Amino acid sequence: MSDDLRNIVAHWIARHLPRRVLYWAYITVHAEATTGKHSDKTPDEVSWKQALEAFLEYRPLKRKPYPSKMHLLKTGPGDE
Repeated sequence: MSDDLRNIVAHWIARHLPRRVLYWAYITVHAEATTGKHSDKTPDEVSWKQALEAFLEYRPLKRKPYPSKMHLLKTGPGDE
């Protein structure tokens, strides 16, 4: 899938999420962004770009699944 199509799909999903989900996503990003290198600032003093960069630095997008879900990653015989 091309990056353009991924962006279109991501944008469509974001536009159709319930407001409550968007509200808490915004609060979470700003709350976690003001706990790291911007911990001396209030959320009003941190731009959205700084908040998103700090959030992604603090919580990378790709995480390992919980141990109870590890069996889902096994692809065949011999996988440990």
